[in-house]
Amino acid sequence: MAEIDAEAGAGMGALEDLHGFDSPAALVVALRDAASMYYGAVGAEWLRLIVDDRPKLPAVLSSGIKQFAEEFVMKDAAGQVERVARRFGLVATAPAGSHQFP
Repeated sequence: MAEIDAEAGAGMGALEDLHGFDSPAALVVALRDAASMYYGAVGAEWLRLIVDDRPKLPAVLSSGIKQFAEEFVMKDAAGQVERVARRFGLVATAPAGSHQFP
């Protein structure tokens, strides 16, 4: 698990705006509840797309991960940075990759 310090500059960690909630905790709880309510709705369709054209999947993912790492990892970065970037690259590639399938 990568540990990433998050401070958006508003004194609320990764949050910048409470979007009408009384506290950062209230916003995070509402986000968690909404995520658990709608969890998987888009994922099922994404899985259908990649399964329908799975021969292309390895090349799409490999290319996307490589491109992400090349863009965000400095040449002299430690190995851990490269490994974490590749995991983030997989996440970044997944939604974009689904657009490359018919």
